[in-house]
Amino acid sequence: MSTDTSDPFALGEPLTDSADVAQTHRLHIAQSVEALNSRIARLAIALGLSLSDHHTLDGVLKAATTAPGTAPSASDWFGPSERRAAREMAELRGLLVLRYEIEQKLATELGHTELRLMLQRIEQHMEREGFAPGADGVQLNTETP
Repeated sequence: MSTDTSDPFALGEPLTDSADVAQTHRLHIAQSVEALNSRIARLAIALGLSLSDHHTLDGVLKAATTAPGTAPSASDWFGPSERRAAREMAELRGLLVLRYEIEQKLATELGHTELRLMLQRIEQHMEREGFAPGADGVQLNTETP
């Protein structure tokens, strides 16, 4: 696999001793965001949700913050699979909120252009790993609003 040493967001490539601190930091950020996006995509798949659909994504974000499985007597009302699904839905919602906060900070730290480049590289890498575009809820449309 050829590497483009000018791409600070190239994923899956080993760092060399000459890599500078900024590039190492950006690579670590990209790998962390990709791990977060992968977990989000896996949770959505497990729950049978398509986060590429704007309405589904909004529904997850607006879902009640208290999952049904968290009530003290939830075992009387819900079976193990419902409790697991409730925990997964709460985790998914929390990770989506966390990702939004991280993206806001990265937009300030890296700038919008570099953040977009990083997210595009992550999406490409996730597609090579077998995820459908948008499975993690990231919408990288080419048109501008």
